[in-house]
Amino acid sequence: PSSPIELEEMRNKNQFNQFNEAPKLVRHITLTGEDLKARNSFEHPDTVVPSELSVVDAGNAGSVNLPAASWNVLIYEL
Repeated sequence: PSSPIELEEMRNKNQFNQFNEAPKLVRHITLTGEDLKARNSFEHPDTVVPSELSVVDAGNAGSVNLPAASWNVLIYEL
């Protein structure tokens, strides 16, 4: 018997050294959920759907909290 995997939020740190100014994070879209085996079907097409997380301007565009077990799209404005 295997023990359950503990999933944790992760802090992602991007580096934008090649830009004169750090790009501004304008959108954060994530696909996540508590059930890692969840899936969409014809009967339940919206079981797993992307959601938009609020973007907080903390003055550090390179640092973002990513939900546990998630796929993320980070959209920056140059």
